[in-house]
Amino acid sequence: MTIDTRPKKTLSKDDLTKFRQDAIPIWQKTSQFRLLENKYGKYLYLPLNVPKIVPNDPQLFKQWFMDRSKPIYKRMADIANPDQTDSYTIPSFLSVDSKNLLEVWTTGAWDANPVSDMYEIFPEIKEQIDRYLPFKSLEYYSLWSSMWTVSPHRDATPLCDMPYAFRINLYDENPSGTLRLHKGLPDMEYNNCESKLIEHFDSNAFAWNNLRALHSSTKDNQYMKILMITASTIRNKPDFDKMEALFDSSIEKYKNMFWEDTSPLEDYIHVNTIY
Repeated sequence: MTIDTRPKKTLSKDDLTKFRQDAIPIWQKTSQFRLLENKYGKYLYLPLNVPKIVPNDPQLFKQWFMDRSKPIYKRMADIANPDQTDSYTIPSFLSVDSKNLLEVWTTGAWDANPVSDMYEIFPEIKEQIDRYLPFKSLEYYSLWSSMWTVSPHRDATPLCDMPYAFRINLYDENPSGTLRLHKGLPDMEYNNCESKLIEHFDSNAFAWNNLRALHSSTKDNQYMKILMITASTIRNKPDFDKMEALFDSSIEKYKNMFWEDTSPLEDYIHVNTIY
């Protein structure tokens, strides 16, 4: 079942340019970040070359999530559905959010469920994230478990031109992949977009380019998945040197799995209006 009412066509070039202008923060306009965009913008999807990041006791983690999570409702229009005027009346997913997420969740499009004790109960998750992912202190995040099949869409952030939408499948009962990415060239019917099913692999961390790609997911009620979403904020203290090294090693290891775009950035947005 799909419960959202998103459009069936990708954004226009003008609209995507405007959303990027409005959403991209100052720290993503620095010369170092632009160098990373120029180097990695063509990668729509990148599996990350890190060991699996998992709780020591997956069933305890699942139970903790079920006890702490709550259904989340959408409150207003955003890039996923710019024409929306009314709140959804059916929740889209269960969520546990970091206690301070609302400090950086500036769009206000979704409710939040701040919970403070994940790292206290499962310190091994923080230890693994600090060791393997390119953040010096990942304190702003959300844990989601979809309740329904979700149609193709972009998230409000990040709208930088690189695989900066970081995800970790912390818990997943599905026997095969449920996430699909869609190449989001402007003014394309979703059915005509190139797409790629993201299958399970030997890690559970990956990233995609939310500027160029849309994402969708299927839901089978027999199975549960808990996905960790990193907030695109400077307060998570991204380590760009570590990020570049991780991306390079991931490209080398997963040369048969990453998704490389053949279209230039100019096909998506009006580049000269961004910087």
